[in-house]
Amino acid sequence: MPEYATRFIEKDLRGRIVTTHPDGHCVRRAIGKIWNLHPGQVIQYLAKKCQKMLDQELTTQWERNVEWYEKTANRPSEWGEIKNNVPKQCKRDEWGGSSEINIWAIITKTIMVEINVDNETALIHYPASNTTTGLNLRTQMQALKDMHAATHTKNPEYLIYGQNHYNAIWYNAKIKTKGKNKIQRKKENKQTTNKN
Repeated sequence: MPEYATRFIEKDLRGRIVTTHPDGHCVRRAIGKIWNLHPGQVIQYLAKKCQKMLDQELTTQWERNVEWYEKTANRPSEWGEIKNNVPKQCKRDEWGGSSEINIWAIITKTIMVEINVDNETALIHYPASNTTTGLNLRTQMQALKDMHAATHTKNPEYLIYGQNHYNAIWYNAKIKTKGKNKIQRKKENKQTTNKN
C-alpha cells in the first residue's frame, strides 16, 4: 500500500483496516463491518433501494444502467442470509463494487469514500446529490484530508480497495460509536414505534 494512504489511515483518521473474506462479497462485507451488519443484511437493503429506484425510474450519476439495478434488486434469496466470517463464494460477474457503495451512500445519507490503492484514486460518493467525485491521491491527497476535516461531524465512511478486494476502514469516530449507526438506530426506532 502506498505510504501516503497508510499515513492518511493511521495518522489523519487514526484508523485501521478491517479485513474481509475474499469471496466476491467483500464490498458487502466491508460495508457490513462499518455498520455492524451481516453482509446479507447489506444485500437486502441494497435490493430494496434498487427496487424503489426502479419503481421511480431513477438512476444515479455513477450508475445509469437499468439492468444493474434489476440485477441488484433480484439477488438470489440465499444471499440475504450471508453471515459475517462465513465465506459464501459468488461468481466474478456477481461481485459488488463502486455502484453498491454509491447506493449505500444514498441509503445511509453518509458520504462514502472509496480509496483505490491500485490506481491511486479516491471516489467520494455524496448521498444528497447522487454524485461521485474522483481524486488523484498522488496530487490531491490534501483535498481528501480537507474533505474529511470539513465533514468530520457527519462521519464520512471509508473503504479501501486493492488487488480486486475491498476492506473496511474503522477510524476514531467509528471505533467509539461501533454499533450505534444510522441503520441500527432506525431499526431501534421502528421497534419502539411498533411497541407503542
